[in-house]
Amino acid sequence: MGVRSPSFATVAAGCVMAIVSLAVLPSTAVGAFEREVRPAAADAVCGAGPAPELIDLLTRPERETGWCLRATSSELYGLAELRGTAASVSHASAGGYLSLGASSFGGRIYSERTIEVVGARRWPEDTATCFRGRALCMVWEGGDAVWTGALDASAAWSVHGRFIIGVSAGNATGSSVLSTPVSSPVSGDAALVLDGVMILASLTCAAGFTPSPAIGCELTLAPWLRFRAGVRKPPSSTAFGLRLEGGHPLAPGLDLAWCRHLVLGSSYSLTVSVRI
Repeated sequence: MGVRSPSFATVAAGCVMAIVSLAVLPSTAVGAFEREVRPAAADAVCGAGPAPELIDLLTRPERETGWCLRATSSELYGLAELRGTAASVSHASAGGYLSLGASSFGGRIYSERTIEVVGARRWPEDTATCFRGRALCMVWEGGDAVWTGALDASAAWSVHGRFIIGVSAGNATGSSVLSTPVSSPVSGDAALVLDGVMILASLTCAAGFTPSPAIGCELTLAPWLRFRAGVRKPPSSTAFGLRLEGGHPLAPGLDLAWCRHLVLGSSYSLTVSVRI
């Protein structure tokens, strides 16, 4: 089946999203699937630090294991056309993590959809690796869906048990959609995990983009309450959030995040998770 040309409304919506992307990440190029529907926990620290799965595998092998259902809703800058939803089911064990999820970002006129499989494992010598395979779909009103795929990879190492360093590469396969490269960021990450405090940092780079440093923290205020905050520049963004946990194993956990962009305004993210 051929790909039909997008309508004027679709082109206009695409231009709006491109302008927003350019404002968020000053660059000479904008890649496809530039924005992801991340859990609120990641938004609250501006995406700083290694993947949470790698941190848990290296520092918390005694953490709660078993199955978990997670759903996320987000909206960027108060725009209906920049809303995102995601859902996943995952299983954690002492030495590994496996997740299957789907997400959608955009609105009625234009959207980007993702189906992903994530696998992480701890290895000897205090090393953990994570791979994520993604099926990516671009959809616009009146046009046929266009699919591609991408593979992301990350690794982390524990230093003296409390300090973690890591690297990650998005779209390691160099995939593109409609001749536009899928976003391919590379980052160096670090985390310092102490009793009740975690400090996170990242430096993200991508071809044609200004390097973007971020720093965040997580404070455990009570067994049922965690506070998170982060900053990133560029773009000049600040964020904070809360993690609320119920005392019963089946009680849902809530993660909330509020982010403020210096130019574009406020965004929110909410994640609900249930262990089963």
